[in-house]
Amino acid sequence: MDGAFQARCNPAEASRIVEEAISFMRHYAGLEEDKIPSLGVVAVNLQQRELIRQEFNRLRADDPLVDLYLDKVLSRGEEFFV
Repeated sequence: MDGAFQARCNPAEASRIVEEAISFMRHYAGLEEDKIPSLGVVAVNLQQRELIRQEFNRLRADDPLVDLYLDKVLSRGEEFFV
């Protein structure tokens, strides 16, 4: 990864993590609720966590497959977390 850690954040890493999370969600969105795997992301600090959350919200906007994935896991009592 070509990112650099500055001010307790690594924007390149955050973008890559979010891209992978969204790809995962799109891939599994079509499965039945009881078969769909859950997903969570762990960050090294609060600043990186917030950066990942912001990037996720920006990149997932108006993505019906991500919405479908999130709805299905939430209906099981789980949710995507950072």
